[in-house]
Amino acid sequence: MNIVCLLPVLFWTSLATFRLIHGQATIPEEEILKLILSNYNDKARPGTVTTPTVKVDHTLSLLRIVEFGSKTLTAEVWQALHWKDPRLTWTPRSYHGLQSLSIPADSVWLPDVVLYNNGGSEQGQMSKVRATVYYHGMVYLVIPSRIVSYCDSSTPNEQGDVICQWKFGSWTNNGLKVNLTNSRPPDVSNYEVNSAVDVLKVDSTRNEIFYECCPEPYPDITYKLTLKRKQ
Repeated sequence: MNIVCLLPVLFWTSLATFRLIHGQATIPEEEILKLILSNYNDKARPGTVTTPTVKVDHTLSLLRIVEFGSKTLTAEVWQALHWKDPRLTWTPRSYHGLQSLSIPADSVWLPDVVLYNNGGSEQGQMSKVRATVYYHGMVYLVIPSRIVSYCDSSTPNEQGDVICQWKFGSWTNNGLKVNLTNSRPPDVSNYEVNSAVDVLKVDSTRNEIFYECCPEPYPDITYKLTLKRKQ
C-alpha cells in the first residue's frame, strides 16, 4: 500500500494512542462537531456561488385525525424535510468510519417552512427536535406536529366528501433561494383509524405562484385530504 494513503490512518491512530496514554478518550462525534460547527453561522442559508438555490424536500406522514370540526381540521402528522448543507461535511475514514450523527436541530440552518392555512396549530418546533447529519452534508429532520387547518366541512360534495388542504411553503424565501420539492406521496401506513371520519384519499402536489410584485416563483407543497363523516 502506498505510504501516502497510510498517512491519515497513522495520524489518527497516533492521536488516539496519545490521548489514551494521557487519560483522554477519543470521541469521534466531538471531533466532527468541532470541525463542522466551530465557525458555522446558522443564520446563513447554505446556498453557494455555484449552487445558490437550496433544495428542500418536504414530505408528510398522516398519523391520526384528532378532530374534524365544522371549520377546522386537527391532525397529528410527521413532517419530514431534508436538504444539503455543504458546510456539514467530513471524511468518515478520518473519524473512525462515522458516517452520521444526531445533533440539536437549532445548531444548523433550518428552512422556514410553515403551514400557510394555519388555524391555530402547534406545528412542532423545528429547533426542539434533533436532526441527523450525514458526512456528505445531507440534513434530515422529522418533526412530530399537531396541525390545525381551516377546512369548511359544512358543504360536502355530491358524494358527501369533504376536501381539506394543507399548504406548506417558505415564509420569507422565494423559490430561487429555497426550492421546495415533494419526492414522495403522503404516507398513511401508520394511520390510526378514526371512529368518526373516513380518510378516503391523501395526495400531494407541488405548485408555483407568481405575484405581480415579483418575478421570482413562490413554490408550495399542498396536501389534499378527501374525508367523509361516518354515519
